[in-house]
Amino acid sequence: MNDVELQTNELLDDGIAIRESGIELNLRKLNTGDIFRAARMVKRLGIKEDLKKLLSKFSNSDSSKLPQDSSDDEKIEKNKMEIGIDFIFSVFEILTNEKSEHELYQFISGPLGITDQQVEELEVESLAEALLKIADIEYWKYFLSRAAR
Repeated sequence: MNDVELQTNELLDDGIAIRESGIELNLRKLNTGDIFRAARMVKRLGIKEDLKKLLSKFSNSDSSKLPQDSSDDEKIEKNKMEIGIDFIFSVFEILTNEKSEHELYQFISGPLGITDQQVEELEVESLAEALLKIADIEYWKYFLSRAAR
């Protein structure tokens, strides 16, 4: 997918520790507190309807992009990763103003186990890959649909 590969240093009880661009990420799974933080962010930024439209678009189109031949697991995983990255960047497009950008950094910093400033400094490909290590695309869609209620 990209020239930058995240290196897994060790498995932690609730996530994975990796080092990227000199920053150690301590990834953890999304938790209940994250849903409430995301819901407050969605409400403050007024992006609820945009997020719902995006979730609907990706829910209706994802399966058509996946190969029908299940014997090619590598191709299926690659396509899932592409769909995931498309989804993540579509969410970023909704959050294009400065206030939204900072709110997103603050939110993402929790599951990544770093500061919002460090989130801002991550390479884009590394950020997308880390977000997909935290949760697969289906779980991100589920998570964001709960936050957009």
